Amino acid sequence: MIVSFVFVGCKGAVNPENPDDTEQSGGGGTNNPSGSDGSILFNMPDLEIKTSDEKIEKEIKEISDKKPENLLELVVKAGFLTDGEKVYMEYGPKGTKKKRFEGIVHINGIEVNGVISSPSISSLRCIQEISPTRTTNNGWVTWKTMDGKVINDKWEKYQKSIIQK
Repeated sequence: MIVSFVFVGCKGAVNPENPDDTEQSGGGGTNNPSGSDGSILFNMPDLEIKTSDEKIEKEIKEISDKKPENLLELVVKAGFLTDGEKVYMEYGPKGTKKKRFEGIVHINGIEVNGVISSPSISSLRCIQEISPTRTTNNGWVTWKTMDGKVINDKWEKYQKSIIQK
């Protein structure tokens, strides 16, 4: 593949192979075969790196075989939260009494009303019972353990434990 640079109506363009050869009418120049506007000023060979299809397929398979880790799973497996542990959150529009929601921690999410979802989705479902138009929420700072600490604190403790190793 060759990449061509085309300059339409570009008077005074300089041919990089011969700086003394200047276009006067949008055409001309020694690397300009047609001599009219829209002519090729110069060509550049394709610089893309060739990789065998087999190598690309192998890399794609390696990436797809690796599942992204569930952050809640990491926190539970490390013992900072317990599978089956109760958590709660409170929500209510400003100026109204907040409603309390309870959930159960599982390795793959937080269960609310029999549905297990990520901390953010499970908290959003609760919020939408009161504010149906709400579309986002960070469940890591919404859900609290029974001692009143947000579960994000458990995530931060997990991260610190990894750094110390």
